[in-house]
Amino acid sequence: VPEEQNDDAVEDEVGADANEGRMILVLSHTVNFQSKLFGILSNAGQEAMKQSDNFVAQVKK
Repeated sequence: VPEEQNDDAVEDEVGADANEGRMILVLSHTVNFQSKLFGILSNAGQEAMKQSDNFVAQVKK
């Protein structure tokens, strides 16, 4: 019966779209997480640079 096969094909396609949607969500969450992490790391890096500059200034005095 060809009609039933068509239904299955449509369901498969919908399932694939749903999976793709999930992947995109996961990827965007991952990217958000990485950019937040990068922000935290660069802030920490800047803070460390300030600290070392202060330390160098103290030593020079």
